[in-house]
Amino acid sequence: MTTLGKPSGPTTSTTGTGTATTTGTATTGANSTGWKALDRRIGPLYVRRLGVGTSDRKIWFLLDADLVFGGLSLAADGLGFGVSPDALQGGDPRLEGALSGLAVAYSGPSLTVAGAIEKEPPTGEFDLSLSGGIVARTEKFSLEALGNFQHARSGWFALDVLGVLGAQFGEPPVFVVTQLAGGFGYNSRLRVPTLAQVGQFPLLKALTDGTVGAGTGTGSGTGTSTDAGTATGTTTGTSDAAGQLLTLLRDLRGSSGTGGTGWITPAPGSFWAAAGLTFTAFEMISGEAVLAVGVSGDVSITLAGHANASFPSLKDAPDKDNPRRYAVADVDVLVNYRTSTRLFAAEAVLTARSFLLDTDCRLTGGLALYVWTGGPHGGDFVLTVGGYPDHYPVPAHYPRVERVGVNWSPGGGVSISGTAYCALTPQAVMAGGALDVSYHSGGLKAWLDASVHAVVSWAPFHFDVGISVSVGVEYTFSTLGWEHTIGAHITVGLDVWGPPTGGRAHVDLTVVSFSVPFGQDRPSKPNELGWAQVRDKLLPAQTLCLSPLGGLKPSGGAKDGTDWHASASGFGFSVRCAVPATAMAFCGKPMDLGSPGALALRPMHRQGLTCSHALAICFQPETGGQARDLNDLELAGWTRTPVIGAVPAAVWGPPLPGDGQQVPDPATGLLPGLGLGMTVTADTPRLHGPLTVPGRLLISGDDRRTTLPLRPQP
Repeated sequence: MTTLGKPSGPTTSTTGTGTATTTGTATTGANSTGWKALDRRIGPLYVRRLGVGTSDRKIWFLLDADLVFGGLSLAADGLGFGVSPDALQGGDPRLEGALSGLAVAYSGPSLTVAGAIEKEPPTGEFDLSLSGGIVARTEKFSLEALGNFQHARSGWFALDVLGVLGAQFGEPPVFVVTQLAGGFGYNSRLRVPTLAQVGQFPLLKALTDGTVGAGTGTGSGTGTSTDAGTATGTTTGTSDAAGQLLTLLRDLRGSSGTGGTGWITPAPGSFWAAAGLTFTAFEMISGEAVLAVGVSGDVSITLAGHANASFPSLKDAPDKDNPRRYAVADVDVLVNYRTSTRLFAAEAVLTARSFLLDTDCRLTGGLALYVWTGGPHGGDFVLTVGGYPDHYPVPAHYPRVERVGVNWSPGGGVSISGTAYCALTPQAVMAGGALDVSYHSGGLKAWLDASVHAVVSWAPFHFDVGISVSVGVEYTFSTLGWEHTIGAHITVGLDVWGPPTGGRAHVDLTVVSFSVPFGQDRPSKPNELGWAQVRDKLLPAQTLCLSPLGGLKPSGGAKDGTDWHASASGFGFSVRCAVPATAMAFCGKPMDLGSPGALALRPMHRQGLTCSHALAICFQPETGGQARDLNDLELAGWTRTPVIGAVPAAVWGPPLPGDGQQVPDPATGLLPGLGLGMTVTADTPRLHGPLTVPGRLLISGDDRRTTLPLRPQP
């Protein structure tokens, strides 16, 4: 039976297998415990070992023992008592009990149940730590749960609970849920894994390898005792599963504070909750996924998952006893959003178990989608499958992913490898790939290399495409002790750019090479656009947007499609402009934008520009007449807040250096600190001065025809 832990008294030395086979001593400071293995049975009682030690100025007498009768078993670790020598001299023994762990298991014809609980020694921060696990299995379902309670000396406590229900839900073979999992943590923080850590994420790993949620159960409590004296019954497997839950819980936990290394860390004021499942679909796709939400200063939402698709399915395989897979896609997935970074990130990567046609034909690669909704990179995004071009200077905040590729050596001297990528950013779309096929046998070599790379940028529009194909053969032989190599090759390349459209063809033969230009030369800088082209192509049709934020009357809020009916209890609206501003004014009063960024128009090759947003509030009398601006007293209760953000440098950034390559500049992907608009809240009605009503108007009686005091009287 699994050893559960340490007693609350002296420090112990446990064997970890449930059967003590050695005699040892564990020491920590002034505390020590010596153990003697017994392995003795006394009726239904089996004593594994005895221990004597000192701790806290007491002498401790401890034992590890099992009690088995019928289908019920009870195991205790660190059970005993401690006595103070000083108290014995005074005639009062003052015995103190000790128990580090307790496990209970029952096995019947249709039900097996096991539970375990352990108490850990106090640490510097916590004076009480309890952990427990329970396992229940029948023929139709299984339930496994674990929990941990930690009480801090300062008064707060942390609680973590996890559980897995194993059962089948759904209609085979379309979609079947085989396990459901859930958990939460109070005053606890859950660490978010990286994509490389998804396979080791304990909440997902527990579903994947069966540490928690071992299936739908067997109904008879599988497992045969290997501990002497634990009976030859069937309770050990289930009780060991309860011990495994405690082991998992210890792996999950970490120390308090931000420096903790565990996945679950005690943290006052934090909360997390998680839900997961395992599933199969169409008998060829299986997977596990865990959705976790954490609240700790900021809010994080994380989906960690794993999926495996095999072709053909087991049902469709010609040889069901020894099925052959022609393709396996094994993928780790991580999706995360954090309010602190304002970043939505979705990533996936093919694992080493992925292949095509043959197990030696390995598939690699990953993809990522990053969208920044705010912060220093607000408005930026990137979607990449397989990475970026080799010459592209990747921004520091962009994700790095592995090339999508295939590597295969089918035998006979043939080797095949290929890679591919594509990426989409606010400045451009990039795509490319390469294929290498080679043959090598003795002194004969032959190859075929092909590659294509393309960059298409906009604002202004520009494309640059390169294609290359190389074919060759070589033969090496030896004559009179001298090696000779003869061969031939041909390489053809084509580069095309525009506008203006032009290009160059390259031809490399075995004995001669040459290039043939055509069309226009590659421009040293992008084409210059006029304002009309920028306005029509790059700006939305509605450059100015006025939107209510609250306070419209339920009657519709519009009159003739132009006027708003605002409530007198409060009204707010926002103004957004597609053209960013370096200065703003509200009713003639300048607004503070901090340190606005520089404004330019890259498509027009203009820089050092300024743009001002001005908003005026006017009063229009109902009787007609000329409208007037509100004065300072009338505007005193209005609130106005500038909206400052980032804009794409592809439109509003300075011109790029004229290197002729037309590669998007990642360093200026976004321009921060520019005004995007403002939010305004109208002044709410206020009562100026006291309201007095003459007493002669306050007439008592039942006469409902009495005039009411509708307005103040002098």
